Amino acid sequence: MLNQNQTLILIEQAQENNEFAKEKLINENSPLIKSVIKRFINKGIEYEDLYQLGSLGFLKAINNFDKSFNVKFSTYAVPMIAGEVKRFLRDSGVMKVSRSVKTLSFKISAFVEDYLKTFEKSPNVEEIAEHFKVDVQDVVFAMESNKQILSLSMDVTDGDG
Repeated sequence: MLNQNQTLILIEQAQENNEFAKEKLINENSPLIKSVIKRFINKGIEYEDLYQLGSLGFLKAINNFDKSFNVKFSTYAVPMIAGEVKRFLRDSGVMKVSRSVKTLSFKISAFVEDYLKTFEKSPNVEEIAEHFKVDVQDVVFAMESNKQILSLSMDVTDGDG
């Protein structure tokens, strides 16, 4: 295990694109990466993929670390590692939806809410498509992309029966 001084020297070298320093830091801090990613096991991602995501977060921590933070590097690295895994979990759903579709979906939701307040009824799909100057199919796709996907094995009973 590296001491704080050795770690800081290797970080400086790694920030200057020294690949050996990066590799040594990752190898020496492998237990730290593993300890952070173990809380994400059983979230539908293979362990090796979790480790790669953790390593990516660790590399980002190396690149962004500044001695003036006055914290141990490991203290800085842990949230960066966890954040990388969380970002992946958040952004990788069963169905990949582009940013433009997500944006359209958000705009449609806001439009429907305003329309409902103004006209006291929901707009139909054609009115939404006309407002945004897009095809009806694009509106339907955007609206459907925002729905939660349910598992076929999930119990959907309300508990009353």
